[in-house]
Amino acid sequence: MVYLDDMLAAKEAVVADVRLNIGSGRDYREGWVNVDKYYPRADLSFDLESYPWPLADNSVFEANAAHVLEHMHEWSDVLRELHRVCSDGAAVHIRVPNFASSIAFTDPTHRRFFSVRSFDYFDPSTKIGKGSGYEVFGNFKVMKRYIRFPWWFFWMNPIVNCCFLMQKFYEDSTLRGLFPCGEMLFELVAVKKGDEVYV
Repeated sequence: MVYLDDMLAAKEAVVADVRLNIGSGRDYREGWVNVDKYYPRADLSFDLESYPWPLADNSVFEANAAHVLEHMHEWSDVLRELHRVCSDGAAVHIRVPNFASSIAFTDPTHRRFFSVRSFDYFDPSTKIGKGSGYEVFGNFKVMKRYIRFPWWFFWMNPIVNCCFLMQKFYEDSTLRGLFPCGEMLFELVAVKKGDEVYV
């Protein structure tokens, strides 16, 4: 395991070909840089809410954060740091609990819950993101959003995810109480070149 002091000493040597798995836990991925503060199998051990991370600017071309952001005090700051280390066009895969899901409340370490529109604030091409002022946290393009249901409601997956309007209708209606979902999956792309947005 590499600790923070070692990475800070080698910070300038980091090249732009890193696949980063933050909060890796038991999801250790071969060929990725796995970061976790608690699990001993991680490649790097540091606090994700201590900035800056010991990674160079624009050094990451793909990042994964599976059930990490809901544990953060200020997940927007984590997203800003993730944007810093990502190169332009880097793919960012995120999994988080939906606010209508029971799993959002059963874990006592969860601090935040998410909506299908949560990441729109960081995408200036969306209605919410346009003029939101959230560009200080870094611009991302939301490429995909998917609400995943537990197996006993598996048939809801294609219905609710047929389009963004249906996803919004599900969250804004009583459907969310009748058919509670589980997690959400987001695919983001880091946008680093001025105000340019990927379409």
